[in-house]
Amino acid sequence: MRGEKLTKNNRKLLTVLTMTQLLMLSVQFVVGMWINLFSPAIYTSLPLSPMQFMMLVLFSVPEVMAHLVIGIVIGIVALIMIAFSLLSADIKIIILSFINGILTLVAGVSGILFLISYMNNNFLSFSMSLAFAGVILTDFSIVYYGSGDKLGKSGRIFDSLDILKNRYAKGEISKEEYDRMREDLGK
Repeated sequence: MRGEKLTKNNRKLLTVLTMTQLLMLSVQFVVGMWINLFSPAIYTSLPLSPMQFMMLVLFSVPEVMAHLVIGIVIGIVALIMIAFSLLSADIKIIILSFINGILTLVAGVSGILFLISYMNNNFLSFSMSLAFAGVILTDFSIVYYGSGDKLGKSGRIFDSLDILKNRYAKGEISKEEYDRMREDLGK
């Protein structure tokens, strides 16, 4: 019972983290669009290295700095999601969380490299967008597979007691096993 509760709590927390990441991705998207549409272009006649150019952009366009900070927070949330997925002991969730983390890393690295490339590399911009979309897909998959609920043929969500009753009705378990399991479930 205690191990099952821990797993349910981890799944709930993983769902909250995933929804938090989705919310932050939405904000990240809006800030990114704002930067693309309204931020001033940085032109300089000074011979700047890519790193100097990145620092110039970060400190002269606050939206870009906000974009970078939000990206770092999204990456931290992805790492926490991986940790909690490992506690869930569900292989689908673990794989999806690792894919989510890798795609988050790809989006972040592509974004930084895009900035260092004087914001001129369309391939990096495209790879950042694809990874961003992949993170959103894995987030929805984690919520879907991580809910822990089982759907029956009628589409109704079955809880553990429904599943136990069904097994007893099919003759898969004896009356003694049914009573013991029902007591273990606390219902």
